[in-house]
Amino acid sequence: MALRQEFTLSMGVLALLNLGLAFGAVGLLTRMGPAIELIMQDNVYSIDAAEEILIELSAADLYPAGERGSGPALEAFARARQNVTEVGEVAVLDSIEASLPGAFAGEQQAKRQLLASVRELIDINREAMERIEAEAERLGSAGAWAAVLAGIVSFLLTLLIVTRLRRRFAIPLASIHQVLSGALAGDPFRRCHTLSGPLELVQVGQAVNQLLDERQQGLEHPR
Repeated sequence: MALRQEFTLSMGVLALLNLGLAFGAVGLLTRMGPAIELIMQDNVYSIDAAEEILIELSAADLYPAGERGSGPALEAFARARQNVTEVGEVAVLDSIEASLPGAFAGEQQAKRQLLASVRELIDINREAMERIEAEAERLGSAGAWAAVLAGIVSFLLTLLIVTRLRRRFAIPLASIHQVLSGALAGDPFRRCHTLSGPLELVQVGQAVNQLLDERQQGLEHPR
């Protein structure tokens, strides 16, 4: 392989490795974060709706039975109904829907049922948020270890490329330099050994050997 091509290829592979590692880490974080945040927002939305039902029920106790309407509570319930994200929410919402009119009419049994169902709805969504948080921590830890592993692989491949560059470029150049330095110092027998490097360096080594051979022949057989 030609010197320029081999050097360009080695540097290109090294650059691509580091770019791939950087973009991979960024991609992992940018994809994981928004997805988790969106799921958490859905659970918070349901909890807010449930808390609003409780607030309206508490406010209704300040008025004579049946005097305060359940309109705001029904609106909050409708929002929760449209935001079902967890297993078990449908049955709880059905219970809330069944007990809500009676609770606002002052029926104690309906109130107790409504309170229990709303609390269960809140618990379902809070438990879901805890699971999501634990999963996010697990994914974050896994992502961190994946980044570490990718960094180790990139480091090892970088060492491999640097070692190859040293073997293919630095060592042959040092060998040629040592042969020429030896010739200048008066060593007539030192030669470049067969070089395992780019074609251009092999040709340079062969040319140096040829020049030194001709020089030696000239010294041994002067005209």
